[in-house]
Amino acid sequence: MTVDWFVVLTPLVLVVVVLPFVFVGCAPFGSSPGTTATQPPDDVATQTTFRLEMDPNLQQDLTNPLVKIEVTWLLESSTGAAPTIVIPTPPEKITTKQQPPPDPPVIDPVKDTGVSAKVASADIGPRDQVRCECRNTQSNNNTGTAKSEAVPLEKGKTYEFRIQSRRPAQAGFRVYHNGA
Repeated sequence: MTVDWFVVLTPLVLVVVVLPFVFVGCAPFGSSPGTTATQPPDDVATQTTFRLEMDPNLQQDLTNPLVKIEVTWLLESSTGAAPTIVIPTPPEKITTKQQPPPDPPVIDPVKDTGVSAKVASADIGPRDQVRCECRNTQSNNNTGTAKSEAVPLEKGKTYEFRIQSRRPAQAGFRVYHNGA
């Protein structure tokens, strides 16, 4: 009795041709039967980052140099449709990291680092602008606040602000968005 090769090879060819089509539309590994995998919305997976850096000449020409900067970012709605979100709570603090600390413990804008905060882009909601606010404490315990102008807010981006002294022309400090 001879084997009819047509009868043996036809099922093998059909398996090779049909098998890839059987897997089209299957759920990914680890999912329950009857469910479909979906991607999270883009703004859920992304974060918006805010940073404050110090100008290298921040302490120049100051009789009473800075010893502490408390930093917050205000996420606002230009139409007033949503309440302002203040991040982080409590504020980030810039103090000297030098060991041993100088006396008084003044901030060195070259050696000490700035601060940053992140927020999930989905939590921003209808807010469309951001400001950076710095509460500054000098070595004589005088305090003051410097706030940047409002900057248009886009989800998923990094916003870098910078603080600098207004001296010798004026007293106080200036916070601005440097375009990063």
